Amino acid sequence: MSERERREERILATIACHSAVKLGDKLSYEEMEALIKDWLTSRYPATCPHGRSICYRLEHKDIARKLDRH
Repeated sequence: MSERERREERILATIACHSAVKLGDKLSYEEMEALIKDWLTSRYPATCPHGRSICYRLEHKDIARKLDRH
């Protein structure tokens, strides 16, 4: 990959992160469905464009403990 291509990748990754849905953003049910569909069909669904993890596997018992349901 050339330096120009790497620079373009970094720019596109930054644009993608800046336009991402953030905590507190309100979405309609249709927007939520479309977001999940797009996410699951993306090339790298476990990371953001910068490579940061965005998907984690949690055990049922851990979720129950966090929700005080043990």
